[in-house]
This record gives sequence, C-alpha cells and structure tokens, in this order.
Amino acid sequence: MDDPLWRESTIKKLTQILQLDNQVLSLSLFGSLVNTEVEKDKWSDIDALLVVEDAAFSKYSDSSDWLNSLGEIFVIMRSTGEQNQTTKVIFSDFRKIDLILLTKSRMLRKKPFWTKQVFVFTNSTEVKQFLEDNALKTELDNLNVYDLDKLANDFWFLAFTAVSKVVRNDLLIALHLALDLYRNCLLLGMWLRDKETGTYIHRIGGVRNDLVEKMDIKITDLSKEGILNLIENCGKEFDKLAKEWSPNYEAYAPLFKTAIDQAKKDLQS
Repeated sequence: MDDPLWRESTIKKLTQILQLDNQVLSLSLFGSLVNTEVEKDKWSDIDALLVVEDAAFSKYSDSSDWLNSLGEIFVIMRSTGEQNQTTKVIFSDFRKIDLILLTKSRMLRKKPFWTKQVFVFTNSTEVKQFLEDNALKTELDNLNVYDLDKLANDFWFLAFTAVSKVVRNDLLIALHLALDLYRNCLLLGMWLRDKETGTYIHRIGGVRNDLVEKMDIKITDLSKEGILNLIENCGKEFDKLAKEWSPNYEAYAPLFKTAIDQAKKDLQS
C-alpha cells in the first residue's frame, strides 16, 4: 500500500493471470482510478469489471485461488447474484480490489449497473461495445430509486420490535435493533447528501457531516431505560430527516412515544 505504483503493478499481474484464459472476455477499470479529475492517494483502491463466458463463472466465483497469486489475502467478502458476483479483497499489505464478475449473458439481458469503463484488455468487440453503450451516469436523473415509504415502514417496525425486546429483557437484540435504527438515520442522511450534490458517488466526504454532530443520539446509558431513550431519540431524528426529504412525510414519533411510555411504566411495575 505504501508503494505509490501498487495499483499499476497489481493490474499488470491481474492482466497476466486473466489473459491466460480464453473464456475471459474483458477486464476493465472504473471509479476514481480512471477519473483524471480525481487525485489518487494510498487509500485509492482498484475498481474492476471482469466479464467471462457463462461456463467460466464458477471458476472465478467459487474459488479465490486465482487471487492468491496477487498476494496474501487478509479478508475477502463476496456477494453473489444470478451469474454475477461482487468480490471485495483486502490483501495483507492493505491493497484493496473491488471486482465485479459478470457473465456475458447476464450482461446482455439485465439492466446495467456499471459506470464508464477504461478497458485493460478485451477479447470481444460485442462485450466492449455493449459496456460502452450502456454505462450508467453518476448523476442522479431522478429520486424515485430512494423509497422513503419502505424505509420508514421498516424503521418503525424495527423500533417497536426493539421496545418489546427491552420489556422482555433481551437487551442483546434490543440494542442490536436500536443500532440498526441509528444506522437508518445515517442512511437517510446519506440520501439527503445525494439529493443535495446530485450524485450517489462520494469519494471524498464532507457534505452533510454536520448531521453526525447535530443528531441528538447518544449511546452512553445501556440500561433498559437508556436503550428505550436511544430508540426514542432515533425515532425523533428519523422524523426530522424524513420531513426534510419529503415535506409530505407524516411524523410517527409522537404516536410512538405512547409505546415508549408504556414500556417504561411496565419496567417500573
């Protein structure tokens, strides 16, 4: 990671490995690495898209042997869908690669989820042309992809469940759910950041960081009453953020306070 040329040498090695397989159709790069307007630093990772023939998918999705030649793997995370997989690898020297693996048929029949590519190599004119013609824009065309109704419904369902777990003395699950509520407040804050900046890609933070300090959510008292207060405060903050997102949003926290008060009363009895 301290080597300023680690990305170049890693891409070169990865290319040498993949070009030995005629079922690999293309390797391309995207993200900040190919954005000439973005200054790279030691924390800049490699974002890559690998397209293979359908028959080769399991070869690269089921095993990490082909990645071991790039260095000792520290941790690896995989998220697998229908003929596609996202693999995030961190090596022992803290180099990081985010790689999307995609079959040709999956690429051709599904809605694109890749941004503008710079090709390292390609063995298929069809694949190259399709990726170039169907790249996603990083700008937000509309906000319909952000489903506030679903987020709010899930939030308040979790909130009530968390309260019931406190009353039933299951503090492990109660706190776990309460932290999920906190997380959803932060998620809504990230939505607001996207809305304000007009993009969902944020290589450098800063915008909306003030929300972290402004939110009246403190995790200091982990008693039963303290967890109930945490749940209640998360609800109040969620309502504020949701109202900022949509003026038509109707607050739930005032009604939910009835459940909080009942829980505190039951704990005292």
